[in-house]
Amino acid sequence: SYGQITHAVRDTVIEDVEVHDGDYIALVKNKLKVSGPDFRAVVKEMLAQMITEDSSLVTLYYGEDLTEERANKIADIIREEYSNVDVETYRGGQPVYNLLIAVD
Repeated sequence: SYGQITHAVRDTVIEDVEVHDGDYIALVKNKLKVSGPDFRAVVKEMLAQMITEDSSLVTLYYGEDLTEERANKIADIIREEYSNVDVETYRGGQPVYNLLIAVD
């Protein structure tokens, strides 16, 4: 499973998810799943939809607008909540998407 987090650029409603300009939005397999003003909360809700008992690895690729320190804090949260998965963090440096996440 894979997902991306970016910023919304306008107010809208997509697939029953209300989005406000400036919110973080999470797409899972290119479908909007989560929206909100709090980055950490959006990441946690997104991962709750992606990680299953069969998952073993979560890989985070942080973009140009996210610091390594912040990416590592997200990785620590995942390790605390999901002890059954390994977490790896890489600097992806991608524009637009703050975070790309792969769950295997």
